[in-house]
Amino acid sequence: MGFSRLFPELDHLDTDAERRTVYDQAFQSLRGRRRFRIFWLLVPVGASVIAALFAVHYRRFSPVIGSLVGSLMGVILGVTFAWLMQVAFRRPLQRLLRLELVERGISVCIECGYDLRGQTTFARCPECGTPFELRKS
Repeated sequence: MGFSRLFPELDHLDTDAERRTVYDQAFQSLRGRRRFRIFWLLVPVGASVIAALFAVHYRRFSPVIGSLVGSLMGVILGVTFAWLMQVAFRRPLQRLLRLELVERGISVCIECGYDLRGQTTFARCPECGTPFELRKS
């Protein structure tokens, strides 16, 4: 599954089914957030309005140019929307994935994703310094 390139935290799981389950649970948690729902609603509507305005503006010169510019703006805005979604929600999704892993008993740092298995003396991540709860093995 291609999630491991975007979310290396999932490499801690053994099977693709587990990876899919943990990803789905984290994504459902993210979808429940108000910011996510507002973003999903407003950005596509705004992109559609902008593309329509460009098409109407350039249609005055030529119907063909107006259609081409409108279509091109739609594609550009769609790609921009996808990029914005990745930028805006990748880090929160990574954090939710790490929380899911910790709930499953896999010790990873919530902030940076560092593998904390084997840490027995310090209750801080050696990578970023974030405190965590030591687990007795």
